[in-house]
Amino acid sequence: MSMLMQERFQEAAAPFVEFGGHTVWAIHDLPPVPLLRIHFQSANGERTQGIGLEAKGSPKYPNGAGDAWTGNFGMLVERDEGGLSFRCSDGLGEAAFTDLVFRVETVVS
Repeated sequence: MSMLMQERFQEAAAPFVEFGGHTVWAIHDLPPVPLLRIHFQSANGERTQGIGLEAKGSPKYPNGAGDAWTGNFGMLVERDEGGLSFRCSDGLGEAAFTDLVFRVETVVS
């Protein structure tokens, strides 16, 4: 039986692991920027999907309930000149990095 992503992250004690020739992230830090734009591109329609953001120095906002950090969770992160693309596995079933796909761009004024 193969290891769950959850077990791989626990064993590595790191924010990323190697899986199937890709770097899979549990959490991804972004550099400080004044403004971000998030584009949600697709989501698994069978389950509610979402992202968790934490901004240092910002006021706290209420959190929604949800499951995280379990099963086959993780993110593939691709950088290009315009920002970062995230392909996420929500942890249920086999690792499928199509459960939520979104893009983060820095807004330049």
